[in-house]
Amino acid sequence: YQQLVGSLLYAAIHTRPDINFAVNLVSRFNQNPGVKHWIATKKILRYIKDTTNIRLVYNGNKFDNNKKKKNKNENEPLGYD
Repeated sequence: YQQLVGSLLYAAIHTRPDINFAVNLVSRFNQNPGVKHWIATKKILRYIKDTTNIRLVYNGNKFDNNKKKKNKNENEPLGYD
């Protein structure tokens, strides 16, 4: 369980900020995980599997609703694609 949660934490920090909250919740039970925690962890894995086509978009015009203002920071996250 701890290895799985550690891998999920790595993914949440480096590549998948959308799972950060859920992984934080299950990581609180590293010392004494129960069946509910295993089920929740499996749901996170299933979510990752089902959303592999979603990506974070940087420096794009697709989600820029305010066209009058130019983005000062080109690396500012604009939304999910």
